[in-house]
Amino acid sequence: PLRQLELSFIEKFDSFMRIEQGFTANTVSSYTIILRKIVRRAIAQGTLHKNPFAAYIPEQPPRKRRHMTKEELDILISKEMPNERLECIRDVFCFCALTGLAFTDADNLQKRHITTDDSGTTWIHKPREKTSVISRVPLLPYPLKILQKYEHNPELQLKGKLLPIPSNQKMNSYLKEIGTICN
Repeated sequence: PLRQLELSFIEKFDSFMRIEQGFTANTVSSYTIILRKIVRRAIAQGTLHKNPFAAYIPEQPPRKRRHMTKEELDILISKEMPNERLECIRDVFCFCALTGLAFTDADNLQKRHITTDDSGTTWIHKPREKTSVISRVPLLPYPLKILQKYEHNPELQLKGKLLPIPSNQKMNSYLKEIGTICN
């Protein structure tokens, strides 16, 4: 019963998911988040009087990620993609990597955010989505070339966007495909 939920159950549930079910840390976290929400609602409704998650510290496996090297980025830029879908994803990823813009900032990039100064340098002046702080990013030749590649795309023009950005989930899935293609 929910009223009898204690830290020991949560820890056993965590172990069950990791060991017996073989779930990844992300899956365990997803299920734990759902249980936490139920507990918070039960506390708000008076069904539970203490939070059994108060002392729960989930096990975090070491991350295996590393930064992309310049050589890897060069391979990605020069690699011929097998189709237009992956070419677009590669372009968006490279644009973000070379401008420092987050995925959501690139997704919300509009023509009004692009300016050219008196010396002919093209800039992105845009408030960051997460912080609203204005970013001032010079456009290097390759990111500028990417913007020019999509500037006459009627679908993007209709949406007022500059880049063909899919959902974050699709982007991540397609990037895995590209990673395999590029070895």
